[in-house]
Amino acid sequence: MSSQVRLSLLPRARCMFDEPVQVKVAGLRSRQVVTLRARSTDEKGVVFSSSATVRADGSGRIDLERDPSLGGTYTGVEPMGLLWSMRPDALHKRFQRTKSLNPHVVKFSVHEEEGGMLAEATNERLLIGDGVIRRPIKEGNIRGVVFTPPGEGPFPAVLDLYTFGGGLSGKKVLNDPRAEENEATLIPVERAEGRLLFAASEDDLNWDSKAYVDMMVERLQRHGKDNFESVCYPGAGHYLEPPYGPYCPSSLHGVAGRVVLWGGEARSHAAAEVHLWKKIQEFFRTHLSCDTTQTKAKL
Repeated sequence: MSSQVRLSLLPRARCMFDEPVQVKVAGLRSRQVVTLRARSTDEKGVVFSSSATVRADGSGRIDLERDPSLGGTYTGVEPMGLLWSMRPDALHKRFQRTKSLNPHVVKFSVHEEEGGMLAEATNERLLIGDGVIRRPIKEGNIRGVVFTPPGEGPFPAVLDLYTFGGGLSGKKVLNDPRAEENEATLIPVERAEGRLLFAASEDDLNWDSKAYVDMMVERLQRHGKDNFESVCYPGAGHYLEPPYGPYCPSSLHGVAGRVVLWGGEARSHAAAEVHLWKKIQEFFRTHLSCDTTQTKAKL
């Protein structure tokens, strides 16, 4: 490595998983062309990597918020492109990130055109905030995890329920909910008293997400309801996850037992994840409240 070349991750190399980092390089020759790389190993031992060929400015500096990638796993000006464009070293692998106590570790490096490494830096992307308590729950058939923020509380709660085949058409998801014989399976969403946020990927190759959202919106409007909002993302695929993780175009379907295409275009999908993550947080901040006089659970 060159002692003159410096690779910086700003504002800090250790951050929350949903925080962007500014990748900067200094100490290069004027207009020098180098390759920036990112590399990470998931919990299953699968290696994901990306690259970008970038030309330094007249002062020998690179800033990915300003300077375009001329080639590699992405092109153009994409400040977080080295993260979302990471690809697995084997086909049809999805980045596994389920152990919240372990940070997502990414190794960034700068290389000469001949391949020699000039500088490197490590980015630790934390999945759980400082002071948050993680407590596994095991009661009867219930399995889950409770995350409690620091402080006295009480706190508003978010309940995350995973269901396979949930949604508008209920355990009948493989049939057309619009067909007359399936009308009884439609969820009466108009009975919901809370606020609703619908999100759909328009290039979802797994479910027709956009059509289902349109059907729910139409049903709510038909019943005079306005307790909802919806967002749709052209060019996004099925897996809308928290931002800045590797885009997954295809992987093994755990239920179908075969490889499936999830749809989407990497750049558009990455942008959708950033927008939706902010939208979800905004939705919770607006509609979740905590009445300090109400301390007894209703469930």
